[in-house]
Amino acid sequence: MTSAEREAIEAFGATPMRPPVWASDAPAGWALLQGKPCPYLDRDEDGKAVCLVYEVRPFNCRRFGCFRPSPELEPLELDHSKLGCKNLSDRIANSPEVLRAYRKMQRQAQEWATAHGWKHFKSMKLS
Repeated sequence: MTSAEREAIEAFGATPMRPPVWASDAPAGWALLQGKPCPYLDRDEDGKAVCLVYEVRPFNCRRFGCFRPSPELEPLELDHSKLGCKNLSDRIANSPEVLRAYRKMQRQAQEWATAHGWKHFKSMKLS
């Protein structure tokens, strides 16, 4: 995330689940949050994941989604693909609804980035 995104998270004032660990070797203008799961990820009384900084979440969080049909039955599995979530490419290929939702999420993230002065960001457009 950018240093500005980190500053927005810190200014938001949410208490993380554990102290965040920031990489000391981040390039100038960037902040690298280390450790998984994210220290700003909590669970509600039903066990559903809740972002403690949702209103000020960084760009990469805004564009990330797995669209699992049942998170209770399919645990979150990340991978190192462009999409970042195991089986997402299959869900996009096989479900017009998932494809529409995914494209909408990407468009909203890109609009957010543009509104915040980002001239260059990684687009997650599908071909």
